[in-house]
Amino acid sequence: MDQIPNYVNILLVEDNTADIRLIIEYFKEDNMVYHKLNVVNNGLEALKYLYKEDEYKNAVTPDIMLLDIYMPKMTGQEVLKNVRLKNEFDSLVIGIMTSTESDLDKLNLDVSGPTFYIIKPVDVDRFLDLMHKAESYLLKD
Repeated sequence: MDQIPNYVNILLVEDNTADIRLIIEYFKEDNMVYHKLNVVNNGLEALKYLYKEDEYKNAVTPDIMLLDIYMPKMTGQEVLKNVRLKNEFDSLVIGIMTSTESDLDKLNLDVSGPTFYIIKPVDVDRFLDLMHKAESYLLKD
């Protein structure tokens, strides 16, 4: 049996079910890297997942977190701020997802650490190109 050459764990933090389905479909089209995708629907769940609390105590630490900015309970901006304060997540690649470029300017996001942006909706080629760049960063030897 052939070994899968590249394996990336991804945490998708998104509250919109249509966007979740779209991203899942995008990953199905990608044959370059095997993706293990876990989905949570708000910022509080994202932090519980990252800190392995409650039902996430056995969660695999993600290599990449795709983080929507506008969510209920806790915004992506609050999640990003919390995560970037913790040294244990210094190498976590974060893809910030928002619907307009102007959001990036007005939110004054903390982009320390490896970070990239995805403006939604995004076409499959652009999405996979961004993901491959993030994965290349992770998988470089």
